[in-house]
Amino acid sequence: MLEIVQAGGWLMLPILLCSVLAVAIVLERLWTLRRSRVVPPRLLTSVWEQMRTRGLKLDDIQRLRAGSPLGAILAAGLATHDRARQVTQESIEEAGRRVAHELERYMNTLGTIAMITPLLGLLG
Repeated sequence: MLEIVQAGGWLMLPILLCSVLAVAIVLERLWTLRRSRVVPPRLLTSVWEQMRTRGLKLDDIQRLRAGSPLGAILAAGLATHDRARQVTQESIEEAGRRVAHELERYMNTLGTIAMITPLLGLLG
């Protein structure tokens, strides 16, 4: 492997750096987007039971919002459930856009690395 890197010359350094960065992004996304974090088990049933027994307070909604991406969307709907349907729908849609943006973090960087690295290889 070392012979290949040495034969590639100085352009192997950016290629290796891009590879390391790409692997780091993939590992971070795997950790962040694991199912138990995005969709916690029994999230909906626990919220439903809590609503039935004692109702949801502002602190409960804040905890739900901070707990997971799905919880943030659910909390947006619960925070505006007593308002008009249109307001609740807009609140949920806005929270969904925010969560989707957060879940797609670093994807543009990974795409750029995927486009640049083969070109660096051709340049070498």
